[in-house]
Amino acid sequence: QIDDGDDPEKQDSGLHSALRQHLADLEKRLAASDDLFEPDLPDEETELATRVAALTAWSRGFQLGLLQSGKGLDLKKLSPESREALEDISHYCHLDEAGEHSEDPVEEDAYLQLVEYLRVAVALIHADLTAPTVRRAKQPPRQLH
Repeated sequence: QIDDGDDPEKQDSGLHSALRQHLADLEKRLAASDDLFEPDLPDEETELATRVAALTAWSRGFQLGLLQSGKGLDLKKLSPESREALEDISHYCHLDEAGEHSEDPVEEDAYLQLVEYLRVAVALIHADLTAPTVRRAKQPPRQLH
């Protein structure tokens, strides 16, 4: 929680700083090959309807972040698997519109499967989006004679 008093400019600056730090932490976690991405969602003690709403909000934020990343997201550069994953995540944006969610074990299991799929999907999309950058960085500089 950021508390910069009543100064909106300081609050805005503090929020931007916190968001930049959070983004940097996420990028480090995604880049670590041995650490599968974990979305920031409520724990299993939270009622299912709240977790579904959080998953919906996270998915919307993920897609908005991709669109506003400034990298000029070109879907043609993504693998077919990543394009499908991105389409699936777009369906997650409407999960909370499905109505009531009971604490039924079947629904709980379905939610856990969605979160697991989301983890893998985001890692796949990240790998596709960063692969060209990584390849270019690892290639030795070309020498012209």
